[in-house]
Amino acid sequence: MRTHVQLGRNRRVIYPRPVSVLSPVINKENVHLKSMQGMGDNIFQRPYVYTLCGLFNNVYLNTPWPHLYWDMPENLNLFNPNSKLRTQKKNCNLNADLYGNKIPPGSATLYRPAYRLKRSQSVYRDFDNRIPRTGFFFHMDPPGSWANDLPFDPSEPFCLVRNTTTRREWFVKNRNCRNEYLQFAARLYKKLTGCRIIEIADIDNDVEKIDGEHIKVADLRLTKGELSHPNLMWAFKNATAVISCTGFALPLSHMVKANALIIFGGYELPEWFEHEEHDCPNVLTIAPDNPCGCYIKNHDCNLEISRRRLRKKVKELVSNG
Repeated sequence: MRTHVQLGRNRRVIYPRPVSVLSPVINKENVHLKSMQGMGDNIFQRPYVYTLCGLFNNVYLNTPWPHLYWDMPENLNLFNPNSKLRTQKKNCNLNADLYGNKIPPGSATLYRPAYRLKRSQSVYRDFDNRIPRTGFFFHMDPPGSWANDLPFDPSEPFCLVRNTTTRREWFVKNRNCRNEYLQFAARLYKKLTGCRIIEIADIDNDVEKIDGEHIKVADLRLTKGELSHPNLMWAFKNATAVISCTGFALPLSHMVKANALIIFGGYELPEWFEHEEHDCPNVLTIAPDNPCGCYIKNHDCNLEISRRRLRKKVKELVSNG
């Protein structure tokens, strides 16, 4: 099988096709993966980072989410991206000790992950066209030590509900489901199970705000970033259930094989983030009755989801738990 290689203005950037054949590389000593900044985007990158660690002697990754790569080979070198985004900057500062002093040499082969979902309709298809990948090293089992400093007792069953928020740095209100659907799902789940409801978010009422109301049936609110990133991953894995709008919650649920219900807005579609090698049958999604998938910021999408469909999904979430 032949491999197509396209060189752009920066002649160290290569775009291999197809994924089943590894592309020629210019410098097998060093590679720099210029990471995207989102938590979900960094989760999508995991199989590609793992592949690069097998191809190159030294892999350099600038990421705001170093814990996402704790299980990678030792030739992965993480360095601080010095992100200006609020949540990313906060996480970098909290985990400064996880970054090394090495930076990629100028001669390193460079890869830039990116996607154009309206055209490709698959984040993994876009990544496959930009970065080598063999296999699918994606799922992760968060270490038990990541629960050591949780701000609640994890020995009692709990359901996480990630609330809808809007962020000034990337304002896409139509990505959210209606807040009332999270309220309904949380209320019904609590009625059916009696489980403790923990509302989570990372708001500061400036850059990021709740889009709607706090979860009314919540027994505990951790909405100002009280959960560290390792806390969050462990909690997703070990929660009796996760109920959330879309965003990082979908790839995080996929990665840790959570029992989850992700409620979509109109901006994007669930199938754009799925992969045939995902092994997470308990991650449920629901899109509006008439899905939009416009991929246009602040489009007037029809977000309507019937109570009948949503009730059915919540009952499925309960039975999966």
